[in-house]
Amino acid sequence: MFIPNIPENSLKSLLEEITYIAEKLEGKKKFVFYNAATEQEIKKLEDDLQTKLPESYKEFLEFSNGARLCNLQALFLSTSEIIDNLEEYQDEDEEFPDDYIIIADLIGNGEVLCFSKKTGKFISFYEDDEEEYETLNEALVDIVKMVRDVAEEIVEL
Repeated sequence: MFIPNIPENSLKSLLEEITYIAEKLEGKKKFVFYNAATEQEIKKLEDDLQTKLPESYKEFLEFSNGARLCNLQALFLSTSEIIDNLEEYQDEDEEFPDDYIIIADLIGNGEVLCFSKKTGKFISFYEDDEEEYETLNEALVDIVKMVRDVAEEIVEL
């Protein structure tokens, strides 16, 4: 399994925990990590979205430009997939806020993780239910807990 270098940023400890769990579950649950996003890919995404990406999300992209965690517990979109997914999701769901940018699918049940272009905050969005996070770090704490709970049913961590 490919695991990219973990950057020295505010997500380091969470990324270390995710990769530790991925290594423990190798062959039991699917984890996929990609190379870090380039500065050009990040700039293109910002240009396409006509917004500045939240710093904590850029920090995640410094680690992996998209990722699949524990089968479909969390499926982070690559910078190129974000634009395709945005148009598709907004066409399907008229109640989906226009300023929300989807960066991940969660649990495989229609729940998505977004950031707001207006506030820069992160939102877990499922039907009419929303949970707001100040940074991606806060959202990743919940995602890591979810992945850890699944992992602990299979292996000792």
